[in-house]
Amino acid sequence: MKLLIINPNTSDEMTSNIDSIAKKYARKETEIVTVHSRKGPVSIESQFEEAIIAEPLFERIIEGNQNDYDAIIIACYGDPHLYAAREISDIPVLGVAECSMHIASLLGYKFSIVTIIESTRPMLEELIKKNGLESRCASIKTTAFSPTDFEKQSDDVLKVLTEAAKDAVENDGAEVICLGCAGMAGI
Repeated sequence: MKLLIINPNTSDEMTSNIDSIAKKYARKETEIVTVHSRKGPVSIESQFEEAIIAEPLFERIIEGNQNDYDAIIIACYGDPHLYAAREISDIPVLGVAECSMHIASLLGYKFSIVTIIESTRPMLEELIKKNGLESRCASIKTTAFSPTDFEKQSDDVLKVLTEAAKDAVENDGAEVICLGCAGMAGI
């Protein structure tokens, strides 16, 4: 199996982290190549930033189709342009948010998403609706962190994420927690 993972932002550090975590959990015979967009923002924290990464993301999707990959994974919890990417791809294109929410629904009745800054909430609410999972999502817990803050994985970051997850379980009825940012890979 040969997988292409695309980080649609331009962060070298986040891309490297995503790559190392993916390789850590992949079967040894699975080949993983992780790339990021060639232009665009260092992190995707708004609908505007999501809009401007479309062309560079589609360039990577096309390259993935031309280089004998078996599947492509878009490593951004907003699943930016997932359906458009599927339209131009002859191989499966998966979004980490869509996959995690559906898997969470198999593991428990209700899930919550612990994510980055508040400005991403509307995008996540739309994704939940698009996937028909409104009745299964207990809550979305935002933090004051941007995606690049997770690169450090400091005690403060871990404490805030743990508290948000605990609140979702104790007060919102979540049975499963989805970490809502590819920058959280490894946490």
